[in-house]
Amino acid sequence: MSEPDRLPAPECSKRSQCVIRTRFLVRLSLVMALVLGTVAAGCSRPPRLVAPQEGTGTAERTDPWDNALRQLRKETSATACRALMQTLNQELGADEALRPPALSAEALEGLQRLVPLDTGDREELRSLQFTPQDGVYLADCLYLRDVARQVVLPEMTDREKAERAFAWVCRHVWLQPWVVPTERGLMATALPPTAVLRRGTGSGLERMYVFLAVVQQMGLEGCLVGPPEAVAHHAGHVALAGDQVLTGAPRGPFWAVGVRLDQDVLLFDPWRGVPFPAMWRSLRANPSAYADWFAAREHVSGLTVEAVRSAVLYLAVPVSALSPRMRLLQDKLGEALQVQLAIDPGAWQKRWGEWQPRFWNPLEDRFAYGRTSRTFLPPDHGGSDSSPVGSRVFDLYYLSQLPPPGQVVPAELRENAALMRDVGERIAQVARTQYAVRFLEPPTPRERIQRGQFQDAARLLVSLQDEFGRGLSRIRNTPNVDRLRREWIQQAVELYEKIGRDPDALARIEQHWRSEAAAVLLDQAVCEVGQAEATFLLALCQHEQAERVQLRYEHASAADAPRLREDAREAWGIAARAWRTYRGQYAAFHAAMPGRAPLADQLAARAERYARP
Repeated sequence: MSEPDRLPAPECSKRSQCVIRTRFLVRLSLVMALVLGTVAAGCSRPPRLVAPQEGTGTAERTDPWDNALRQLRKETSATACRALMQTLNQELGADEALRPPALSAEALEGLQRLVPLDTGDREELRSLQFTPQDGVYLADCLYLRDVARQVVLPEMTDREKAERAFAWVCRHVWLQPWVVPTERGLMATALPPTAVLRRGTGSGLERMYVFLAVVQQMGLEGCLVGPPEAVAHHAGHVALAGDQVLTGAPRGPFWAVGVRLDQDVLLFDPWRGVPFPAMWRSLRANPSAYADWFAAREHVSGLTVEAVRSAVLYLAVPVSALSPRMRLLQDKLGEALQVQLAIDPGAWQKRWGEWQPRFWNPLEDRFAYGRTSRTFLPPDHGGSDSSPVGSRVFDLYYLSQLPPPGQVVPAELRENAALMRDVGERIAQVARTQYAVRFLEPPTPRERIQRGQFQDAARLLVSLQDEFGRGLSRIRNTPNVDRLRREWIQQAVELYEKIGRDPDALARIEQHWRSEAAAVLLDQAVCEVGQAEATFLLALCQHEQAERVQLRYEHASAADAPRLREDAREAWGIAARAWRTYRGQYAAFHAAMPGRAPLADQLAARAERYARP
């Protein structure tokens, strides 16, 4: 237990005990409310039965796969998919011929020779029933299927699809690596692709993870590129040059992500956000020809010409995709849902021809691409992390997305330790809880945008802007609002000082929090940060709508091109105005969020360029 949360010794004053217990309970309740509260209530439903036929006295089961398909066409959340796995276990369990086949010891050993598997991986693969992680993986694939559908068009070439997918990933994952404390010190993380997308930030390696997952749903095959020793490097590996961390990122074990196109590989730099100047064969055969590209100031991965010559390709596969259970789901549901679930690693490796890349899945690496989903999630979310609530990476990830105290607590409270302890933490708790309800409960506004649900996302974000706008109007329309706030804070200080001496102090404090001035303080804390986030996401939503119209225009027939050109220009104009609004009113508010301002500037410039007649 950290020092601030340790229970006070018996000789502490009553006021100290109250304050410390309050702070502990506030933090614990925030974790419980925000993390555990995101789990949807309910349990799996029993199999649907057809009414008994006349005179039979028995009920006939409907086809479980037809039921599954209907359910997944209605709901694809992780909660719904995990419940579906339970239902399938019940419906298929009575008939051995219908159940997923067992993975034989020989087959498991064959997989082990291709893909490094640790104890947890093997246990997951050997299960004779659908597991909670199967539900998570299915939900993630359906999420990324929706991404793929709105990013590309079927008639595009594979190269065009890969380039569009990479550009989309860079728009939705701005570079901001996240490190967590471990027993070995701070460690770089690499979270599951959908977790990275919901957060909207990540490292260069996490951009690679998202790209691999998206191109899988496009029917393309991705790879990682790095030095020969990367096969043994964990995801948290930091590439060093002297005393400097390359890229300031850290870089991790790989320096590029690629897609196989026939007999060559199209490469992308996840930090620079652009394709490499040549494809794999040319780049590796003569890297010196591209020395200027590597020497450019914007090239920050630390990659050298010499390193390119010795580089190799690696494949990374979700462990869930290797199980017989996922092959059964692919056979029964994959075509109807247009989703890619199962992967045959041996056949996949052979398709890479002469390069024969190795599979990367370092043993006991919780952030390796193959197992990061299972080890990131706690058991009640379909994973295997049984760490105490509050210390799990999942909990820290959730809390890290909430606005920092500097965005929600007035400066006069932050600068005074006693005020921050007594008043500031309560304001922060209320503001962060309200923010979480609006922006972090699935399906989040960001998720709706990424899945191409633009109208739903826009309506939600406009309604949030209206809600936060009314709160900001209440602040502006309150007479002498600054004086009212100062007086309320001073009165709060006096009341908190009476704890332990006045038996009515706590009741008076609660009454004080229900005053008009307290409402103004809370409005300011919640509405400013909420309005800024809603405005940013609305601009991103309108930008993605314009990207989609532009895509249709670029692949339109001669008859449709003039109309779609005007539609695209109009959509870009709407996006440009949205970015101008955000940059003019809220960019400074988000200045402490690395990467967001450059992303907004980049997207705004693109929108302005395409909006011109």
